[in-house]
Amino acid sequence: MLISIIIPSYNRAHLIGDTLNSILDQTYKSWECIIVDDGSTDNTLEILKAYQAKDERIHFYLRPEHRLKSANTCRNIGIEKSNGDFLQFLDSDDLLSPNKIKLQLQAILDTSDVAYGGYRYFKKIEDIEGAKKIPKPYYKNYNTGISFLEALGNSGSFVPPHAYLVRKSCVFKSGMWDETLKSNQDGEFFCRVLLKANYIKYVPDSEVYYRIHDAPRVSSLHTLNAFEERIRSWKIIQKHLKPYDLNNGLYIKSAKKNLFRMIVIKHPKLILKNLIFFRQPLIFKLKNNRFTKRIL
Repeated sequence: MLISIIIPSYNRAHLIGDTLNSILDQTYKSWECIIVDDGSTDNTLEILKAYQAKDERIHFYLRPEHRLKSANTCRNIGIEKSNGDFLQFLDSDDLLSPNKIKLQLQAILDTSDVAYGGYRYFKKIEDIEGAKKIPKPYYKNYNTGISFLEALGNSGSFVPPHAYLVRKSCVFKSGMWDETLKSNQDGEFFCRVLLKANYIKYVPDSEVYYRIHDAPRVSSLHTLNAFEERIRSWKIIQKHLKPYDLNNGLYIKSAKKNLFRMIVIKHPKLILKNLIFFRQPLIFKLKNNRFTKRIL
């Protein structure tokens, strides 16, 4: 079975080598790696050419100028060019453990549509050996995507996109990546994928590594535009979930609560612009007079 590994890249010359090495180290060998560059201005392309010369399974493409500039566009181009029956999404700064694809493919080869595993945080490649596994209460199998999403909401957590292995036919049923979203793109995409999945399998030892960046990148996530985009993404997700009979809607409630908490600190007037969306956390907070004064 061929696995298509899809990577969007943009100015990752200093990091993408680590990512590609983690692919070359996979114990499962039947894969193709499709890298779509979003207009890098550093020497990312030179590094990609070197890896392509090293291994014929690695292919890279440039995003056409007529296509919208975004990582999601690059992911969609990767899907369009893929030949595999299963898709592995991977960001150009993250890593896969050596048995990740092998173990998940073994688990998913029945009638399952999605497999996923745990993740560890790291900053530098030399930190990998000491990276601690993060135990999560939702680590188990699920018969439906909605039950998995509710478990994520109950724990107030998430699963990074490269922790999943997805049957391509499930992606075709759920739809491609939203190329207009600029925040929480993976949350919106995998919400749709999980809702279309007939079974979700947890594979304990199929781990991935999630890179943590320094303050400048983190601070960019707290701009006004970034929060507006995040709100928009969750409004879209809320529409995806509307047809389903949810007992308590923990997935959306948890997201609104966390988002509300951050916006109150950074951009409280955004609450006024989204009163209906933040109705529940707002009712609780309005009992606090100091908060009322801040937003008014």
